[in-house]
Amino acid sequence: GVAQGSATLAGAQFTVNYYDALLDDAQIPTATPKRSWVISCDKDGLARLDGSHLVSGDALYERDGKAVVPLGTMTIRETKAPEGYFLEGQGPDSPEGYRAPLRVTRVTAADQTPSFEVDCHVVPTVKEAVWRGGLSVRKVDRETGGDVPLGSATLAGTRFEVVSANDALVVVHGSTYEEGDVVMTLLTDAKGRASTGPRDLPYGDYVVREVEAPDGYLLPPDWSQTVHIREDGDVVEAQDACDDQVKRGDISLNKVDGTTMARLALVAFRVTSTTTGESHVIVTDENGFASTESSWQAHEVSTNKNDAAVDDDGVVDESLLSPEAGVWFSGLAQDGGKPDNRLGALPYDTYRVEELRGSANEGMSLVSLQVVVSRDGRTIDLGTVDDNPGPAIWTELMERDSGTHEASPIGSVVLVDTVSYENLEPGRHYVVEGRLMDAETGEVLTSDEGPIKGSTELDCTTAAGTTEVVFTLDASELDGRRTVAFERLVLDPTAEEGDDLVGEGKVGAVHEDLTSERQTVSFTTPQAEPTPE
Repeated sequence: GVAQGSATLAGAQFTVNYYDALLDDAQIPTATPKRSWVISCDKDGLARLDGSHLVSGDALYERDGKAVVPLGTMTIRETKAPEGYFLEGQGPDSPEGYRAPLRVTRVTAADQTPSFEVDCHVVPTVKEAVWRGGLSVRKVDRETGGDVPLGSATLAGTRFEVVSANDALVVVHGSTYEEGDVVMTLLTDAKGRASTGPRDLPYGDYVVREVEAPDGYLLPPDWSQTVHIREDGDVVEAQDACDDQVKRGDISLNKVDGTTMARLALVAFRVTSTTTGESHVIVTDENGFASTESSWQAHEVSTNKNDAAVDDDGVVDESLLSPEAGVWFSGLAQDGGKPDNRLGALPYDTYRVEELRGSANEGMSLVSLQVVVSRDGRTIDLGTVDDNPGPAIWTELMERDSGTHEASPIGSVVLVDTVSYENLEPGRHYVVEGRLMDAETGEVLTSDEGPIKGSTELDCTTAAGTTEVVFTLDASELDGRRTVAFERLVLDPTAEEGDDLVGEGKVGAVHEDLTSERQTVSFTTPQAEPTPE
């Protein structure tokens, strides 16, 4: 016979009892054997009642130097299974104290001569179940050693092959495999774990190796582990977890004035992971260049120092900006991780790059774009990011009926603010929001309903044009006072996040000047005309 895997047939032991009478099955339990022996199988699984296989017991019956068996009854029971096997008839669910079945052989002669003797009886063929176990393997992130992937990468879907490392054949799920054959393929779950069943693999040795990395990770060139199955039903975990390096890359850009092409220094960009929300700030140098590459500025030098220059609302403190600060993304929702100058700063992910307002780009339209880091060791050149003049508005407030900057403080009055605009994006939706201010106090004018406000929606078809905001108010208490219209242009309140323009509900332009005569209307009681004499 041939054993499976690393198991062996050698060492199986059988207890043989000889009775010098022909007994029926009912007599055997109470009979006393004439002689007893324990014999053991050789490497081929063969056990004979002879000197080469005898382990212990009484003297053998011999004739002419050869072991023989006299007429009578012989019982055979397996009492010790070989390494890696159950006893005959035993299985994983057998009760404790299980005994193999008793085999009975009667040695007879045709003439029933009591002194007749025969050659040693060969132990009958005994079929046994091999021990079976399983193996498991863990996939982890190399940087953290944990089961949480970085960025938008995943630990799920890692493909491992289980290879037989046994000289002997193994049978797995009904198929027979030789040494070096792939006996199973495993896929990891979201936590990076993969496992066979608890009894998939016969007793033996197996090599588990990664053959396909999950999304966002690099395939390690030589990772493998040898697992030894030595207990039935035991799932053995590979000693070392398989750690993969997440793909990392970088971005770079040049910042210029779109009109003059002058390079803009100290312009801050906020780079945010769309997966984890992790966000860091990069800053252009005197040449308008910014990069996350360690060859440009080492990651470990003043790492993410520029983050402190920007508050939660995106307001920049330019005194804290430094183009010489390094950048490093941990790839997790919380900040962390040790910068490594051998790697790119940004893990596999999609990032939103938002230009922040500062003195260098004051009055210009800000750029927002999206970039995908998917290749390891590559720098994505965003090219020249040019700022063009942003949306601008200016207004003139007049009393509707007179068309002048004066109104009577009598009853209901309608004021019309003509809003001129330029540098808008045709086809985009805007809202112009206005409010009336007290020119002397700077406070908002109010009525019984609250602040006096007006608004108009604008679906512009051209970059420049005019629209009107109408204010209706009771001027009875405003004699001798002046009001100033404040206007602001709101960029599409319905804009979707990630839009390349300024973004949802952001103010694109304002015109708020308490000293502007064009924005001011005075409430004056008309002088009575003199009566002719």
